Amino acid sequence: MKLKGVSEVLGSLLVLLTIVGVAGIIYTMSYSTILSGQENVKMRNAYFDMFELREKIDRVRSGLEFKSVYKIQLYDLSVDFGNEPIVIINNTNYNLASIKLIGRGWTITYENGAIILSQNFKPQMMSSPNVNYVKETRTLYFPAIKLKTNLSTGGIGAITIYFHLNNIKTVTGNGSIVFYSNNADTWKEFFELIGVDFTRSGNNITIHDVNYFVVIYEVEVYG
Repeated sequence: MKLKGVSEVLGSLLVLLTIVGVAGIIYTMSYSTILSGQENVKMRNAYFDMFELREKIDRVRSGLEFKSVYKIQLYDLSVDFGNEPIVIINNTNYNLASIKLIGRGWTITYENGAIILSQNFKPQMMSSPNVNYVKETRTLYFPAIKLKTNLSTGGIGAITIYFHLNNIKTVTGNGSIVFYSNNADTWKEFFELIGVDFTRSGNNITIHDVNYFVVIYEVEVYG
């Protein structure tokens, strides 16, 4: 009777160990898929956050709101506010807004109004900037947004961000302007789409012989 009892205990233990072992194998095999699914959710949420951030900036720079505020819920993400692209007009450099939401293997960037997704080192412009070109008059309307900030954070938690318009400057003229961006591939496709005459050298895109109307908005960002 004792041997029978021991045998039943050993049998149950072996079944339990088998179940645990199989569960461990299944979890190990599906771990990358689980992580991928989680990152896709984070990326989707970050994408909508970036649209909201752009909307807040646009409302402030257009004068619809004196001050705007937005709250981002971070889930193991990094957020960085700065100025990376450059537009060169009459040999004067103007830095342009760059906001990055960074996850594992992907980055969503706001770049002077454009929203660009970089995944596996392949950037794609998901939403175009508010840059317009009238072919008949060769007139380029180019809102240039500059951020006054050094805000950068990451991890898990919520961050409340405030936007306020500091200054507006208008630059007009005729000739060429140069646009520099680390995402030059996506901007090249955009400038082709709107039909401007341009040449590209590395990350520099030179737009030729246009009547340019550039409004420079300096937006203060703080948390």
